[in-house]
Amino acid sequence: MKILNLKVNGYKNLKEKTVLDLTSCSNYAAFIGLNGSGKSNILEAIGLIFSVFYHNKTVDFKYNLKYVIGKNTVTLADGKMNVEGIAKAIPKKDFELYLPNNIITSYSGEELRLWEEVYLDSYAEFFKDLKKKRSAVPDLLYINKYSWEIALIALLCSDKPQVKKFINEVLRIGDDVDVIIELDNSKYGLYETNEALSLVKRISSLKEQAKDGIIHINEIRTLDLNQQSNLDFCKKIFYFLFVTSMPEKGPKVNVDKIIQKISLQFNGYDVKKLSEGEKKLILITCINDILSDKNTLVLLDEPDSHIHIERKRAIKNLVEKNEHFTLLTTHSPSLLNCFDEHNIFILSDKDENGVIPIKADKQKHLSEISGGEFSLMDATMVASTQKDILLVEGTNDYNYLNEAWKRFKSDYPNFNFLMINCGGAGNVGAILEQSILPILSDNQFCLCLFDDDGAGKNGMESVQKMTTEKEKKNIKCLLHPRHSSFPEDMKEFFMEDYFDVTAYRDLITAEIAKKQKFRDYEQMPKAKGVIESNYKKFPDSAYSNFKVFLNKILEEQSLFHAK
Repeated sequence: MKILNLKVNGYKNLKEKTVLDLTSCSNYAAFIGLNGSGKSNILEAIGLIFSVFYHNKTVDFKYNLKYVIGKNTVTLADGKMNVEGIAKAIPKKDFELYLPNNIITSYSGEELRLWEEVYLDSYAEFFKDLKKKRSAVPDLLYINKYSWEIALIALLCSDKPQVKKFINEVLRIGDDVDVIIELDNSKYGLYETNEALSLVKRISSLKEQAKDGIIHINEIRTLDLNQQSNLDFCKKIFYFLFVTSMPEKGPKVNVDKIIQKISLQFNGYDVKKLSEGEKKLILITCINDILSDKNTLVLLDEPDSHIHIERKRAIKNLVEKNEHFTLLTTHSPSLLNCFDEHNIFILSDKDENGVIPIKADKQKHLSEISGGEFSLMDATMVASTQKDILLVEGTNDYNYLNEAWKRFKSDYPNFNFLMINCGGAGNVGAILEQSILPILSDNQFCLCLFDDDGAGKNGMESVQKMTTEKEKKNIKCLLHPRHSSFPEDMKEFFMEDYFDVTAYRDLITAEIAKKQKFRDYEQMPKAKGVIESNYKKFPDSAYSNFKVFLNKILEEQSLFHAK
């Protein structure tokens, strides 16, 4: 199963221009954006669309979702299902022939609206099937932090080498695991007769036979559930424990939970002491290695939250190795740096007509040519900001200008820019053309700042040529303006020339005074390096010349917005 493209118009900030083309992606697509950019909204919209066809729900937005499943290419559009090669729309009774086997969602948010509007119906249908003595899998499965103990039990029962490696090396859990399950036998009648209830009764019997009611994991591993394989057994363990421990009785679910509590212990420790990141990895591993097949769609909302940076690669490995299709969201560039850039989309919510997905492959290229100075997070900030933008040549320019503004912040309360480090004067044009121009709105001002030297002038000329050809009126270039005390006969002017020489002259002199021999004097301290190492220690007076620069930037901004 693979999603090819998606159009949404009318769901939250997903409007007319929200068009996702995933045809070039492999078995996953990853979305990055700031909070509120629409990442989770995409997952929610997909869940709502499929709920129309699984449970005959209605939605108040327009959509067109195209995917491949098996040998069929299916389009879901505003309540109708069409399959390539079949002239007429598919009738409701045949929908299930062309839908994913199931959709599994792991959602990081605490809000229950999505659960109530989308997944509760599937949950209720699942319990109806159980009451009819059928063993079913929820069409739309919603897994969150309340399911991790169940997921761990399923993993502990698995024979898969990669699962065993995860249990032993990542979680550091051996074979000696005790399971404590608290049951309420009075709830049996609500389930009638089905496989889930049969499992619970056998667990109850094991508790009665065990010392202190503690069941060893091996006793669960050796149960006979009429399984076709070990994988089938692990799935049944998960789903039977899930349906007997998760329900909350209400208008749509006419059962209550039998299992009141599950806890596990190993090496004398309660497994609840595992970190939040480890628990998240348990859920993701269970979804990928136990619950999913090639016709499953997996939706992961910020799967890397709470996970240590060293473990983020484990998520990448889990996502890439499977046959099923995964859509995931994140705001972590460290996770996305592990992924193929062709599968990454930056979401821009600046356009009032909808969220615009931007392929990240060009942004990765910009990161490479800038030596990593222009990052994926910079591209994400550009895609999301409504601020005016400053492009500076390099790291030192970025640091010095930012520090000067912080020193005189009270004098410049309206200095509100997104400042981007381009990693060199020659990179400004490429970053402007490939990352900023496509999403720079007409009322946004972009100012490109250059040293007054050969490299700066060349960079400025290339940008001016480009903006003239593209007829962009909201982009301007500026050589660093000279302050009044700078010698008039000097041909070049650098960002460092704003600093008063008294701020670093004594530091250089002190370093020279330490020299003891000829070889020492061959390695004289350079002013550029001394400033770079000490600029934060300089007094405010050393930054006074920067006010000329700050004033000029604000002047150019005001001139643009006054037009």
